[in-house]
Amino acid sequence: MQSFQTLSNTLIRPLINPAQFDFWAQQFGSTRAWQRCFARVVAVTPEGRNTKTLTLKANSNWQGFVAGQHCNVTAVIGGRNISRSYSLSSDPADGRRLQITVRREFGGLMSEYLCNEVRVGERLELGAAFGDMVLPARTPAHLLLLVAGSGITPAMSMARTLARQGMSSPVTLLYWEKAAEDFNFTAELEAIAREHINFNLQLITTRRDNGNPLHGRVTDALLTQIPNIDSVDQAFTCGSAGFVDKVSNICSARGVALMSEAFTPPAQAAEQTELAEYDVYLRGRDQHLRVNNQISLLEQLESAGVAVPSGCRQGICNTCVCPRSAGTTTDIFSGVTDGEPGQQIRLCVSRAAGNLELNI
Repeated sequence: MQSFQTLSNTLIRPLINPAQFDFWAQQFGSTRAWQRCFARVVAVTPEGRNTKTLTLKANSNWQGFVAGQHCNVTAVIGGRNISRSYSLSSDPADGRRLQITVRREFGGLMSEYLCNEVRVGERLELGAAFGDMVLPARTPAHLLLLVAGSGITPAMSMARTLARQGMSSPVTLLYWEKAAEDFNFTAELEAIAREHINFNLQLITTRRDNGNPLHGRVTDALLTQIPNIDSVDQAFTCGSAGFVDKVSNICSARGVALMSEAFTPPAQAAEQTELAEYDVYLRGRDQHLRVNNQISLLEQLESAGVAVPSGCRQGICNTCVCPRSAGTTTDIFSGVTDGEPGQQIRLCVSRAAGNLELNI
């Protein structure tokens, strides 16, 4: 059977232009594609304040994911393809029926569109799943999930997966929001807690709230109030960079293994004190641009009208990676400058440190 399929693909592939196949499939309203993964929006469900869950049905090119991973989502907004990275909040066992949960960021082009404008029936494009903060093959003796804000989305996928598997060992989920109305998935999380004695759910508001006994920002003193916290042997955390930094310090002091992800970029290395401008040659376009040493190359290329695929815009997903044929760049976060020819650089977290040649 496999040899027949291989022979069929060998014979048919040269006769078909994948781009034309995808174009005509779109014209007929289909999500089918030669290789790309498109998904239909089949439901839009309100969650907490300013947050919605989109249920998507992906085509057969979807390769699946592991609880905790992300994928790049592309939508056509104002005639342009806009891509952003979102964690998958569904259980991987749901197959090609996926969910992403999006919090509206005021002024955020993609989140505004997905929360306010997208409709059932619309088509989005999905990239392959990525990310290393995933459930281990062997369940920890006591897993601790510490999440804040949109960090609940990968944790929700984990909670759903563990609940399906029977929650055989203790799992504690500590979930922070500013106020009670901001929590997402509250009813489902509480239902999991009722059904599984090993699942300890704590909803924590950073502002005092009569409905929640725990309140305040993440501290070691707050964690001491959580039952059996000293038996934790593995922790995952997801939230803003500041939240993740605090959790990292607490877990380090406690000697707890931690995997972390931040949905906002970490603090950048200090910018150059003196503004400098450099020439960037885009080899594939035979085009020269002037850029400065203060802003990421991705932002400046986009401002110049150069369409560059991107996703997370934090140096995680590698969608905006391109070869640096010549010249030097500085990593925005580490401050390290490198000029070795032929290196792959992430445009979203790189600044020019001299004249450049990029293979774009």
